[in-house]
Amino acid sequence: MKKMIILFATVMIALVAAGFTYALWFDTLTISGTLTTGTFDVDLSLCHYWDIEGDKPWLSKATASLSEDNKTLTITVENAYPCFSFIVVFDIHNDGTIPAKLTNFNAWGNLTYANGTEVELTDIPDWIEGNWSIWYPGVDPHVNPPDATGIDFCTLFEELEGFQLDECDMLVIAVQFHIFEDLQQGIEPPEGATLEFELTFDAIQWNEYD
Repeated sequence: MKKMIILFATVMIALVAAGFTYALWFDTLTISGTLTTGTFDVDLSLCHYWDIEGDKPWLSKATASLSEDNKTLTITVENAYPCFSFIVVFDIHNDGTIPAKLTNFNAWGNLTYANGTEVELTDIPDWIEGNWSIWYPGVDPHVNPPDATGIDFCTLFEELEGFQLDECDMLVIAVQFHIFEDLQQGIEPPEGATLEFELTFDAIQWNEYD
């Protein structure tokens, strides 16, 4: 028996010394993945603008322009007078891949009179009238009536609050301003005055809207 054990041990040592290996069955398991992030980009586009001036279109001038980053729309009116009107049509669109919601609408205004007196406005002056129209995404404003209309700009902000723009969605808005005068009611636009105004709002990712 001892001879067999010694013989077996001698054989194993010899095999190891000769580089002998034995098989081990196994599998290699791998978990891999790829994560890509989307893009968030909500912009403005200027569609149209025009004056409604009657027989003397050279008296006043209304223009609109868009900043290079498509985030700021600037409207300029020169030499306005009672009954002068102008219309601006623009859109808010989602160029990104992540849905966005519109929120935090804020309006600011400042009126400078001819004598230099400045007044910060808390509301739209009574000598400025207006109306607005909205075409929701997928509705062609060239052939379809607006989906919503109003004459109070506060209701426009309410209409847009929380509105969701998915990828490639476009919201078209037309706004008309009218210089109003009614002497019987004591409403008269000031001469030689400058009105500055600004509307800001935020576009945030859809799942962070509260």
